[in-house]
Amino acid sequence: MKKILLFFPENPLKQDSGNKTRVVELLKYYKDRGISVDFVSMQDKDFQPHDLDKLRETGWVENAYLIKRKPSKANLFSYLFGFKIPAVLYNRSKVLNFVTYNLKKEFDAILLQHQYDFIIISYVGWANLIDSKSSLKGARTIIDTHDFATVQAKNQKQFDLGRYFNDEIGKLNRFDEVWAISGDEFFVFNQFVNSEVTVRLVPFVLPNHFNDLQQSDKTFDLIYVASDNSHNRQAAKWFFDQVYPLLDSNIRIHVIGKIGSAIGVYPNVEKSLYLPDLDGAYAQSKVAICPMFSGSGLKIKVIEALSFGLPVVTNTRGIDGLSNKTNNGCVVENQPARFASAIQKLLTDVQYYQTFCSEAKTFYSNHYDAGVNYRQWDEIYSLE
Repeated sequence: MKKILLFFPENPLKQDSGNKTRVVELLKYYKDRGISVDFVSMQDKDFQPHDLDKLRETGWVENAYLIKRKPSKANLFSYLFGFKIPAVLYNRSKVLNFVTYNLKKEFDAILLQHQYDFIIISYVGWANLIDSKSSLKGARTIIDTHDFATVQAKNQKQFDLGRYFNDEIGKLNRFDEVWAISGDEFFVFNQFVNSEVTVRLVPFVLPNHFNDLQQSDKTFDLIYVASDNSHNRQAAKWFFDQVYPLLDSNIRIHVIGKIGSAIGVYPNVEKSLYLPDLDGAYAQSKVAICPMFSGSGLKIKVIEALSFGLPVVTNTRGIDGLSNKTNNGCVVENQPARFASAIQKLLTDVQYYQTFCSEAKTFYSNHYDAGVNYRQWDEIYSLE
């Protein structure tokens, strides 16, 4: 039986963002293929030791661990000499790095206890968990980038493109294999990492939910799913300031996710800051929207909507990373009036609506359906 160590810094059971959905689908694949998984994450307010029991109960993992950014101060001597002083001396990159001395120490302790065939680290910011081949015992190392970190950091103070990009590529070069979530990022990484590093396009995967759609009257006309970050706040403000006033006043909108806390109160807009399961919400909606003007990587909310065969109205940034930029179930408009018009036409023109539903299903089936991509994952792990 193959054995994998998977590091992901968040609680995957708290399904409030696409990156967590990606990891859950990966864990389901491992269980389906009989691959043993040890899961490692960082302890914080959203991921406490009692949550590990819930994760084990899913049957997705064999062992689960939480590592801490810093040890307790209860023993001051131990804190000073076992963490504080070594942390000051710890030569770690100040760019694209979230790894502390204590996190690295606790992660290394896990590696010493086990023998793994593969070690997968999520995000470039955590790449420093792997800094020496000697502790890996021959395991193949993989970095699941999830995103193009340099682009995500471009709005930070004192951002330096060359410094950040060089640091990101340097971190990728430490691994045997790099996973890109979109074709756009695959192109960049494949051009710049060392030739001996394998770069793979490992897209977001979900089973399709085409049969889950309710054919009767829908509860909502529009569904908008988003977390609360600077990219989504900018996009939500644009939509509600400039597009919403142009829509028919009877259109019913369901806003799901923490972005709801960043927008005001509007007639016919229902907000759900958190839903444990989005399936019912998608099934009861006619059209998905994804206003987006910045950010990088694949927009998971677009893929989720397409997995239900729902048309998506979005901006040019919303189709970043998609395998095809046309005939994919998305209507792309950047001007408020045209964005609003596209929504209105989908909601009122039955034939137009069905055309985009059909495109969504075909595109999703060909590129993102779990059945299609499981075959590629089998190749990664040399499964028959």
